[in-house]
Amino acid sequence: MAKTVGEQMAIINSLHKRHETIYRDYAAKMGISEMCFWILYAICSYKRPITQYELVRDWGYSKQTVNSAAMKLLEEGYISASETNSGRRKKYLEMTEAGEKFAETVVYPMIFAERASLNFLSVEERDFFIDVYTKQMDFLERTVAPISK
Repeated sequence: MAKTVGEQMAIINSLHKRHETIYRDYAAKMGISEMCFWILYAICSYKRPITQYELVRDWGYSKQTVNSAAMKLLEEGYISASETNSGRRKKYLEMTEAGEKFAETVVYPMIFAERASLNFLSVEERDFFIDVYTKQMDFLERTVAPISK
């Protein structure tokens, strides 16, 4: 096992890239862009319509990236968009019937695979992983903020 912080950092970063690659490759093999996949995934996960703002805020994507992918999904008929009650230009993104059928073959199998992989860990291990990963990400954000101005 790695002993130095530098060795551990390399392993963590490698695992992070491996995680990203799994999803990017999966989306590509399923014939969908990674961002389109994540929009559908978010709608399936939240189990309700979501706004583009939520995708930007909660998932860390840029407004332009979310908007471009949402437009593609709208054109393909997988989602619909409706105005929110906030009076702003926010729109709810919601799965259409065609989107639900597509999600059944593309999104839900990945969700089931994720659940199966997490079930290899105990509840305590999952909680520990989430706590430690959250702690490290929170500190990384605070550490990067002053140097990225």
